[in-house]
Amino acid sequence: MYNSTTYNTSNSFSKIKGGITVDAETILGKSFSRYDNTRSIYCCVEYNEYYKNTKKMKTKCSTSAISALFPPKFIQLQELNRANDAEGNTSLLLKCTSDVSIPVSKIRWNITSDFKYESFQEKDKVEELSGHIRTEILSANLTRHNNGESLSCYIENHAFPEIKVFKTYELNITYKPFISFTPSSPVTTYVDDSFTVLCQCDANPPAKIEWSNTSSNEIGKRTEYSLELIMQFHSTGRHNFSCNAKNTIGSAESAVRILVKDQPLSTSGAPTCSCNDLSSSTLIGIICGGLAVLIVVVVIVGFVVVSKIRQNTQRSEEYADLHFQEQNLYMQPLGPVHVTSDGSQSPDGQQTQTYESLE
Repeated sequence: MYNSTTYNTSNSFSKIKGGITVDAETILGKSFSRYDNTRSIYCCVEYNEYYKNTKKMKTKCSTSAISALFPPKFIQLQELNRANDAEGNTSLLLKCTSDVSIPVSKIRWNITSDFKYESFQEKDKVEELSGHIRTEILSANLTRHNNGESLSCYIENHAFPEIKVFKTYELNITYKPFISFTPSSPVTTYVDDSFTVLCQCDANPPAKIEWSNTSSNEIGKRTEYSLELIMQFHSTGRHNFSCNAKNTIGSAESAVRILVKDQPLSTSGAPTCSCNDLSSSTLIGIICGGLAVLIVVVVIVGFVVVSKIRQNTQRSEEYADLHFQEQNLYMQPLGPVHVTSDGSQSPDGQQTQTYESLE
């Protein structure tokens, strides 16, 4: 019997045991839903009992509760409480609730960020839905660095492992502006060099960014979270410029200090510069230095060439004299030598000899 309705079923019997008792089995085929879990089913057996050759009809019934398994279909994620200060330090309380199911489901949190949190689960039975729901509370402490991240809760049910039900929560933490500079303060630059300072602002909601004590032609590229300052100085000195930012949560102001120095002088003969862009004076110095080196090289090369030419000329003259002396060695006297009778020299003071060339 089910739901006040009696069903006739097909029966099957086993063999008689000991000539006294008989085993019987009956099968009921019917579809059940999750709403049948509040009901019971009765199985009754009618049999004859014999006592001293007297037959007596008896009935014995058994009650069984219906347990129809069904999975959860959805999950709810609710923000119970959120409080944060102007700097973004936030306390958050979330509630994740699963749909009714049998068996009862479990809730898990998917958290990829690094922050402190606690959670606990509760199980409730809902009689009108004929099943159980699961609730889990998450308590977390966050900072402004967690803004824009996400976390989610999802359902696990061992009877239905293929079920994938989850809900995602986006972290939206509001806080006042926080200012930083690129490059960081203090900034060192050189006379006549152009340089850029970037004011960066971390804020939620986005803040309005402005540079103080500057002209419009010194303002560079603007984005939602940054503003450039482009400047050039023609003399040495120290300068301070302030960057201001403001949103609906609060405001912030920070100053960058700029130190302007003379262009560095080269100590090794080669021009040096610590900046990315060479100034005009540095370029002129490089050109003049290169020309000076070129002139010195030309003078040295000319001196060497002239010296070589002079050496070659002197060697040619010495070679000509030596060749003339070698030719005189082959000349022999052919005639008599005329000497005065007294053996004195000729009137010009030299002995007179006549030579004829052998050639």
